[in-house]
Amino acid sequence: MAVSEAGATEGEYAIYAVRGLIAAAVGLLATAAVAQGPRLASGSLESELVPSPVEYYALLPPGYDDLEEPVPLVLNLHGGGGSRDVLGVRQQPIFVGMWEAGTLPPMVIVTPSVTRRCFYMDYRDGSQKWESFLIGPFLAHLRETFNVRTDRRGTLVTGISMGGMGSLRLAFKYPETFGAVASMEPGIEPIDDWNDMRPKHRFWRADDLMEMIYGSPVDREYWNANNPATIAQARADAIRESGLRIFLEAGDEDAYWLYEGTEFMHQVLWDQKIRHEYRLYYGADHTGRTLVPRTREAYLFLASTLVDPEPDPAAERSRQRLAPMKANLTEADHYDVDKALIEGGEDQ
Repeated sequence: MAVSEAGATEGEYAIYAVRGLIAAAVGLLATAAVAQGPRLASGSLESELVPSPVEYYALLPPGYDDLEEPVPLVLNLHGGGGSRDVLGVRQQPIFVGMWEAGTLPPMVIVTPSVTRRCFYMDYRDGSQKWESFLIGPFLAHLRETFNVRTDRRGTLVTGISMGGMGSLRLAFKYPETFGAVASMEPGIEPIDDWNDMRPKHRFWRADDLMEMIYGSPVDREYWNANNPATIAQARADAIRESGLRIFLEAGDEDAYWLYEGTEFMHQVLWDQKIRHEYRLYYGADHTGRTLVPRTREAYLFLASTLVDPEPDPAAERSRQRLAPMKANLTEADHYDVDKALIEGGEDQ
């Protein structure tokens, strides 16, 4: 393992808050400003699970060295064909700008370079085990190396395209590890069984790629067991009970038609009564100018999950006015938000 620093930016930064809530919740220092700017740390980790060494970038927030309390950790997964440079080159200015604007709390954002089209999967033949690596030695390494939180609420995962797929799989399989997931234009199909796969669902993925990961011929059961929509159905109870916060998005002009798989995932989550936030961006493609504001929105969502919302008197007054009407109903709302009220009837 090796860690070095690169690309430091100096400046004065105010204490950060997201919609006026983040600063108090994440235990920021009560000083008005910090002198040290954000910086990029370069590291690597050897493992027998995957081709090594695995290089990564960790973007450290302003004032990192002076923080008394650990900060949240974000596992930020790049898309197919990418590398850690997605964070180090393209995304770094986004997060630095958010820190400067005070819209993002201090957090350590990490992107590892993985096999260019590995799907963040454990291959069927065992030759590469990216899921096992990320959830095991890599996560442990990050927690040992950086001043980050180790609780599930303070451990977040996000990704784009192939990384969006990987982030959903990790979050759904390990909701006891991650407090929130923000999946951007995930590379998933609108099906929950390999036998329903059609050419339009994977026209950009050749047979040899699928067989390299899922077996030759493709092992239907293995594909199903690692498909995020199928996992969500099989593990719906565990996901709901964990309180995992889920953000799901795609553009409705995605060149790979990934909005179809994303919409399918939204419907699966809806049917399983798994609460989530879903956005289908009008006129947005898979690449291009919409990705910067969409990335900001994904990170604002992650930041919002780190705190409990303040009481909302107006909303509470509205709920109190509606309570007598709801008490006379025989069924609750879709997510059972008012289940206790309905079951209590006039006694509520």
